[in-house]
Order: sequence, then C-alpha cells, then structure tokens
Amino acid sequence: MLIGAYAQKTDSAISPIRKNPNDMTERNGRRKMDRQELLEWAKETYGTEPDYPWNDENCVLRHENNRKWYALVMKLNEKKLGQKGDRIVDVLNVKCDPLLIGSLRTQPGYFPAYHMNKDRWLSIILDGTVSPDDIKDLVKLSHQLTKK
Repeated sequence: MLIGAYAQKTDSAISPIRKNPNDMTERNGRRKMDRQELLEWAKETYGTEPDYPWNDENCVLRHENNRKWYALVMKLNEKKLGQKGDRIVDVLNVKCDPLLIGSLRTQPGYFPAYHMNKDRWLSIILDGTVSPDDIKDLVKLSHQLTKK
C-alpha cells in the first residue's frame, strides 16, 4: 500500500486502520466507502459535522478551531475529472503531500484536485476504486496538514 509506505518513510502519525466490515458498503463484490459513511466516520473520528456553505449537497469538513477545510465532498459529472462517461459521482478532495500526489495520480481513482490547488490537493472518486482504508488514511493526512 503506497500510503502506508509513505507514512512509514515520513514517520507520519497515520495509524493502521482496523478493517470493520460494518462501516462500508459493498458494490459488485468491492468494499467501498460512500459519502454518508465518510461523513459518519469523520464525525466519529474528529467530531466534525459537515458544513454546507453553498446550500446544496456539496459539503466541507473543517477544523473547529481554525475553520480550515480538511476535506470537500461534492457531486460532479465525471467529465470534470477528465473521464469519458457522463455519470454524476461523489468526489472527495483532500490536502496531500505533493510528493505523494504524483504517485497517487498514476493510480485509478485519483485525479488532479477539482477546483483546488492541484499541487497540494487531490480528488478521489468515491465509487469503490480506492479502498476505504486508503481514503481514511488520506483524510487523516489532510486533517494533519491543515491543523495550523
């Protein structure tokens, strides 16, 4: 797992995540984390309630103390991610180490950040392509990177 190797190399505080079959849905035999499960996990882990600043279904997860965003969850047409389809998909934007972004964007499910700084943010499609454990690790990293 690339993210686990990054955490070891950088001595990051990202901890291993226990696999809990109750916190993920399964689609086509694949474990996946959907929008609702992500928001519930963030509330349980950080006490974060989603903020809906645009009065639509797109929401922001932010630190309570400094109000900085550590994640953005939005619905997008997959064409906006450079895909050929026309589905509306849930996408997660997280802040990430630029050294890790380059490697992740070569893998399925990861994209240059939509509507954010592409050097420091990453978009992840929430369709089961990226494992729930990797999603959680990247949200944890984003949370750490936006604390100050």
